[in-house]
Amino acid sequence: MNKIRLIGRLDIKGPNLVKGMQLEGLRVLGKPENFAKWVEHEKSDASSPSSESAQTGSQLFLSKGCIACHKIQGNPAAVGIIGPNLTHIANRQFLAGGIIENTENNLTKWLKEPDVVKPGNKMATIAPVYNNPDMQMTDANIKDLVAYLNSLK
Repeated sequence: MNKIRLIGRLDIKGPNLVKGMQLEGLRVLGKPENFAKWVEHEKSDASSPSSESAQTGSQLFLSKGCIACHKIQGNPAAVGIIGPNLTHIANRQFLAGGIIENTENNLTKWLKEPDVVKPGNKMATIAPVYNNPDMQMTDANIKDLVAYLNSLK
């Protein structure tokens, strides 16, 4: 019988994943072979968007300034370090520092009004799309950006 057991510990540190908290490590439960596969996948580049909407979202990710804060491995323009690495965001269970489930609806809410979802977050205060009327995203922009982020598996 395969039992679930502690199979690894990632020694990572990340600022402000949940306001006021510091991540000092992540303990992973499961089968050792699954952990090794997960680690290898996390090292890989993001997949290229295939749908037209995701391709448009990819261009918006560049033109709306998301690349200034976020990294997407495999995209040489997206090398930001202020916000989380979004390389495989579609595979994550939670968003916004772990406070909401990663669903299409929640991702849309997060991108529309990040300060409502998580008051005091950095994205709502420093990202030009939330502070510069000329950079604001339309609902169609957000839909395409969601399609792009959901393609990053």
